[in-house]
Amino acid sequence: LANEIENINKDEVEATESANRIEEAFNTTRKKLDIAGLSQVLGQVLQQEKRALPDTRHFQKLTSIREQKIADTSLSQIQLEQERRELRNINSYVDALSTSLSAQESFEIKEELAALANNRKDLIDNALSVQRAYLQAIVELDISQRRQQNAVESYSDFLGKRLLWIRSTEQVSWETVKKIPGQISHLFSLTRWQNFIQTLITDVLLETTPSLALVFALVVLVTRPKIWQQLRNTGTHIGNLRLDRLTYTMQAIAWILILALPGPVLMMAIGWELGTSFETSNFSKMVSNTLMILAPLLFHLTAFRLFLAPGSIAQVHFGWQNSGVKKLHQDLSWFTPTTLGLTFVVTLAFQDDVLGSGSGLGRAIFISLMLTFAICFFRLAKPHGGTLAILASGKPDSILIRFRHLWFVLFVGPPVASILVSLAGYMFTAGTLIERILQSTWFALLVIVIHQFILRWLTLNQRRLRLEAAKIKRRAEQEARANRETDEEAEGMFLREIEEPEVDLGALSITSHKLLNNTLILVGLVGIWVIWRDVLPALQILNDITLWNYTHSGDNEIIPITLSSLILALLVIIITVVATRQLPAFIEIVLLQRLEMSQGLSLIHISEPTRQLASSRMPSSA
Repeated sequence: LANEIENINKDEVEATESANRIEEAFNTTRKKLDIAGLSQVLGQVLQQEKRALPDTRHFQKLTSIREQKIADTSLSQIQLEQERRELRNINSYVDALSTSLSAQESFEIKEELAALANNRKDLIDNALSVQRAYLQAIVELDISQRRQQNAVESYSDFLGKRLLWIRSTEQVSWETVKKIPGQISHLFSLTRWQNFIQTLITDVLLETTPSLALVFALVVLVTRPKIWQQLRNTGTHIGNLRLDRLTYTMQAIAWILILALPGPVLMMAIGWELGTSFETSNFSKMVSNTLMILAPLLFHLTAFRLFLAPGSIAQVHFGWQNSGVKKLHQDLSWFTPTTLGLTFVVTLAFQDDVLGSGSGLGRAIFISLMLTFAICFFRLAKPHGGTLAILASGKPDSILIRFRHLWFVLFVGPPVASILVSLAGYMFTAGTLIERILQSTWFALLVIVIHQFILRWLTLNQRRLRLEAAKIKRRAEQEARANRETDEEAEGMFLREIEEPEVDLGALSITSHKLLNNTLILVGLVGIWVIWRDVLPALQILNDITLWNYTHSGDNEIIPITLSSLILALLVIIITVVATRQLPAFIEIVLLQRLEMSQGLSLIHISEPTRQLASSRMPSSA
C-alpha cells in the first residue's frame, strides 16, 4: 500500500492544481465577458476552453473506483481489528491455539507460540497504521477530485449558457468564397490520402478488432438474401387470428438490426483502431473521429430504410399506407448517401487546423447538408401531398393531419435557421442546433416504433377477445336451439339466470389507445427535454429560479424548490391522473387475454371490489 499511497498523493496534488486552474480560468472568463461582452474572438477562445475541459463521466468512474477501494480497505480493517482484539492477552490467545494438544506438547511450544503471536500483533499494528494512512489519503483525494468535478461542471454550465450566443467566426463575404478552391486542394491532398490508405491497409485492417468486424460484415453480406427472406417470412401469418403472434414482429426487428449492423460496426472498428494507434498521422486521427461520428448515423439511416422496405415491418406488421411508405423509402435512397458524404467532408473540414469551422469550404458543405435536410423534410412534412399527409390519409382526426402546418414548421424551420446562423458566423450555434435536431429525430422515430409495437399487441389481444366472444355466443346459440325443442320455458328461465354482462371491447379499445397515446406523448416530451436542456439557456435558467426553500430535518440542509422541480412535479401529476382514469381498461384487456376467462367472469372479478366499495359508501335505505 505504500506505493499506492504515494500515487494517491500525486493524484491529489494534480487534482488540486487542476481545480485551481479551472476556477481561475472560470473567474477570468467571467471578468472578460463583463468587460468585453460577447465578441467573436472571445467566442473562439471559449470554445477551446470548453473542449479542453475534462469529461465529467471520467469523474464518475473515478468516484466509483474510490468507493470500491474504501469498501475493501474498510472490510480488511475490520477483520484486522477483530484479530487485534484477540491478541490483547497473549497467554489466552496461546492457550486457545493449543487446546487440542497435550499438556507436554503445549508446554514445549508455548514460548514459541507467544513469540509468534507478539510478532503477529506487531504486524497487525503496522498494517492498521498503513490502512489508516491509505484511507486518509483516499479521503483527501476524494475531496480534491470532487472540488475539481464541481469546478468543471460549473465552468461547463457557464460556457454552455453563453456559447450559443457568441459568434464563432466571421460572416460570409466574397473573401470567404475566394478561399474555397485552395481549401479543397488542401483537404483532398493526394499525399495525405495516399498515406492514410497505406496506414489503413498495412496497420489497421490487420488488427484483431477490424479483422473481426470485416469478417462479420462479409458473413452478413453473403447471407443477406437468406436473412432478407427470413425477414419477409415473418409477415406470412400477419392478420391471421389463429397464427399471428407478436413474436413475428420481434423477429423482424432482430433481422433488421442484423442487416443494419455490418457497415457501422466495421466503420466503428476502423475508427477506434485509428484513434488508439500511436503511429498514425494527425490526418488519420481526423478520419478516425469522423468515422466514429458517422457510424451511428449510418446505422440509424440503414435500419430506418430497412424498416420501410417493401414487405418489411412498416408495411406488413404495422399496416402503414403503402404509397406513403414507398415515397419515404425512395426519399431515403438519395438522402442517405448524400447525407453521409456531406457529413464526412464537413466533419473533416471542421477538425482541420488550417480550415476550421469558419472556413469557406466547411461552411459551404454545411449549408449543402442543411439544404439536403430541408428538401427531405419539405417532402416529408408539406401540408398537402407530403409523406406524412399520405400516411395519415383517410384519418382526418389524426394528429398528423390536424397539426400538419405545425409539423411543417418544426421540420423545415431548423435546417433553414441553421443556414442563416451559419452565414452570420454562428457556426457553433448551427452545429449544436442540428446535432440536437438529429437526436430528437431519432428519439421520435424510436417512440413511434414503440407506439406501433404496443398498438399491434393491443390489436392482437382485442381481436382474439372478439373471436373468443363470437365463439362463446355461437356455442350458446347452438345449445339454446338444441335444448329449445325439449323445454323452451325452462331453458328461457335458465338463460335468464346465467345471463352475463358483456365487456364493451370497443370502449376498451378506445380507452387503451388513449392511454397509450397520452403515455408516449409524455415520454416524448420528457425525452425532448433531456436532449435540449443542456442547449437552450431558457431551460437551464429554470433551475436557477428558486420558488421557495425548505430545510432537511436530518442535517439542516437548505434545499431549494426551483421552477424546474415544479414543472416536473406537474408532469408527474398529469401522468398519474391519466393513468388512474384510463389504466383500468388496459388492465382488463391484459387479464382477459392472460387468464383466458369468460367475458362475464372476468368482468365480475375486476368489478366486484369496486361494487363492494361503492355499496359500503352508500347510505342505507332505512
